[in-house]
Amino acid sequence: MPLFWFYAYRGVVVGQRKANVLLVITLGTVVVNAVLDYGFLFGAFGLPMLGVPGVAASSSLSFLLQFIAVAIATHRTTRFAPVRSSVKVLQSLRRLLAIGLPTAGSYGSEAGFTLSIALMMGAFGASALAAHAVVNQIMYVVFMLSIGLSHATSVGVSEAFGNRDRNGTLRVGRSGFCLGLAVVGLISILFCLLPAPVLRLFSLDRASAAQAYGIALGLILMAAFIQVFDFIQNIGVGAVRSVGRAGHGFWITIACYWAFGLPLAWVLGTQTELGAYGVWLGMGAGLVAAGIGMVFLFERTAAKLDFFRPAS
Repeated sequence: MPLFWFYAYRGVVVGQRKANVLLVITLGTVVVNAVLDYGFLFGAFGLPMLGVPGVAASSSLSFLLQFIAVAIATHRTTRFAPVRSSVKVLQSLRRLLAIGLPTAGSYGSEAGFTLSIALMMGAFGASALAAHAVVNQIMYVVFMLSIGLSHATSVGVSEAFGNRDRNGTLRVGRSGFCLGLAVVGLISILFCLLPAPVLRLFSLDRASAAQAYGIALGLILMAAFIQVFDFIQNIGVGAVRSVGRAGHGFWITIACYWAFGLPLAWVLGTQTELGAYGVWLGMGAGLVAAGIGMVFLFERTAAKLDFFRPAS
């Protein structure tokens, strides 16, 4: 629950362009969590030795402290006008749910899709699943950059949209996509040039796990291409949300992941000799389709805002 509350406040802080506050609080939470983990695991710093359950306890306490910190910081810098009309409260809730639920559905759709891909990979043995876990985790770390750019793009597009600036809406959205391509492009080049050192960060090398290493080496080269579209679709989620098309974005993810990518992954993985690589090709096809779909939806929506006055 404290983590859920933190994310609610985080949206307010990001919308006010105060991301540095979040960074400081998050880094502080990491330090606190590490200290509590060690203390509860081994009974250090005067804390009781709880073993593995102590790690769960430390995470819960850290999330609570994180929420308290962001709440204090938010209320010190933000004045919230009192709302005394229940009608206005209900209207606000409807607007929030109309955006929040489809957005959550889009993220949940992708999470379920990647989970299904992991289950498929398990059918090819422990080595294939281990290779998938390592490369997927590497992609997830890179994916965090796209989340930050998605939030930034969403804020910028929302401001232009709210100012009835059609050209500004298009400019900010396209800037977000281009910046995302530049960032992920550099990382993809790194993956292609230095795949072995990246895999060694996860203690995976040719000597200790030859079969898993061989599969992971192929997957990380595929990831260099796939993550480009994963980046774009995530930034697109933020962009389409800000122009009132969160519901349309959700249905794009359903179609691209579940109706296209997952069946293709199953066919290529089980009905051809591609095996584990076929599963990843299907996953990649779903992400490519979603990325293209999000860009197309944003461009089409923003281009039709003809009733907006042009930017001065």
